[in-house]
Amino acid sequence: MRLVKIYRKDDLFFAENENFVICGTGDTPEDSLQDLCLHIIHFFEYYKKIDKSKLTGDALRLKELYENLLI
Repeated sequence: MRLVKIYRKDDLFFAENENFVICGTGDTPEDSLQDLCLHIIHFFEYYKKIDKSKLTGDALRLKELYENLLI
């Protein structure tokens, strides 16, 4: 299982995590990975505040994924 896929398209690097359905971008591979980390932290905080009863589908899956992997 690949945790992060880093690739270049045109003039940008992309760091992608398919489990979290998140992609970071940057001028270098390191910048794209840093951007990805910021997105993961943002969505972790976002889903942490929402009650499971208010979520369905992918949102519920992502909340549970964040809870299981990051808490």
